[in-house]
Amino acid sequence: MQMRDIKELKDKHKGERCFIIGTGPSLLQTNFDLIKDEILFGVNALFKGLKEFNIKPQYYAYTDNRKWNEWHKDILSLDTDLFLSGGALLTYLHNYEVCKKIQKREPYLIRMLGFMYHPMTPFFSTDLEEGTYNGDTVIIDIPLQACYYMGFEEVYLLGCDCDYSGKPHFYDEPNEPITSLAGQGDWSRVFSCYEICKDAYEVAGRKIINCTPNSKLPVFEKKNLEEVLL
Repeated sequence: MQMRDIKELKDKHKGERCFIIGTGPSLLQTNFDLIKDEILFGVNALFKGLKEFNIKPQYYAYTDNRKWNEWHKDILSLDTDLFLSGGALLTYLHNYEVCKKIQKREPYLIRMLGFMYHPMTPFFSTDLEEGTYNGDTVIIDIPLQACYYMGFEEVYLLGCDCDYSGKPHFYDEPNEPITSLAGQGDWSRVFSCYEICKDAYEVAGRKIINCTPNSKLPVFEKKNLEEVLL
């Protein structure tokens, strides 16, 4: 197996901006025509809406193994630079001979260094070659740390509703229990990890802005997408 060299991404987008797109139901209220020519970073099951939203993410991240067997063909066949970590990475490596026949491009393989949140010593990776820290949500697990490594100065969040009280995603799916703390209504650790990311960006003179309509994520400055693009 020939692994892609992560070093080629170092400061590749220095001074630029990126839009990270989650999978919250607010995506159905988002005017994607405004950002179709921007640099986009998708995650998880965003592939289900790419045709409807008429967008093509340049980057994509997936970590969770629970849906990998169901979604891997759709994800690997995307024309994007894919980042894999966590359980999905392990399963990918175990089934590499099958996966390489499906994938559009060889993915970037990211080590998981441990948990980001620690009450005494928080962790944030500025070096993608070493790996990234687990922040209890894929947006933190890879994209926010990868965007830092790639040099983005401004990162905007979409589809980060942080609210499972209603429909959890923009797409329909069979009812299934959400076993995470956030799924049970406790977002405290996720929000703490977002705070760690915010601090890391601000120390470097960069910023993360939340453009998700009606988001329950309290950590970042909030702006309307139209306001950002004026």
